[in-house]
Amino acid sequence: MEEQTNFTSENFTSEELETFTPEQRAEIAAIEKAVNDFLADRRTLRYVQSEPNKEALYNFLEAHNLTLTHQNLLFAYDRLCVEGGLELLPIQSPVSPFPTQLRPDPEPSAERSAPRRGVFAAFRNGQPLHVHGPRNLQ
Repeated sequence: MEEQTNFTSENFTSEELETFTPEQRAEIAAIEKAVNDFLADRRTLRYVQSEPNKEALYNFLEAHNLTLTHQNLLFAYDRLCVEGGLELLPIQSPVSPFPTQLRPDPEPSAERSAPRRGVFAAFRNGQPLHVHGPRNLQ
């Protein structure tokens, strides 16, 4: 009696999967896992999921006789990034943690006698809260 596996694929219907051998289904599962791991990897955050990028990665793997694994996809991604062969999300400059009206003074004023400890800032849902310093609870 043939052993049944409860394998589901993102790219094939259950009827299509029935036409494959268990070895082929295992290979399909390994490839899908490698691609999903690649797309979820923090090192590939700038990768744009597009047909030209997919073809560039697959062509690189084929040209270098590499199997489709997570590590090989990362290698191809790194090489193609250096060569400029992939469309990537642009690098953005970091956002200041303080809005301009709450940003601390770059240099303390000469008029002050006590050193300034810092500006208290509070945020909710990315918007600054206007808090006027600590209150006495008594």
